[in-house]
Amino acid sequence: MVKIFVGNIAEGVSDSDLRMLFEKHGKVTECDVLGSYGFVHVDSENDAEIAINNLDKTILRGQPINVEKSKGSGVRGMRSRLSTLLYPNKRYVLRDLELLVICH
Repeated sequence: MVKIFVGNIAEGVSDSDLRMLFEKHGKVTECDVLGSYGFVHVDSENDAEIAINNLDKTILRGQPINVEKSKGSGVRGMRSRLSTLLYPNKRYVLRDLELLVICH
């Protein structure tokens, strides 16, 4: 599974709107719109390349969307980094609790 970042999404675009657009270019396994950006998960690298090449700068509800392979490590990576900060030697550090509350 490959995660694709979609930026500059117009107000009012739903998960299903984005899914229908991407399904024309490959098998979509998951799709989430989070305001002005979103993520689409496709089945394979090939599907991702096809979608990115065909949909980057496509006009969706009057705005050109930006489509690229996701570069972030996602929630799993963030949790791992946060855990390292909170438990540097497997000992709890109270001052880092503020960081947990801010990030959550």
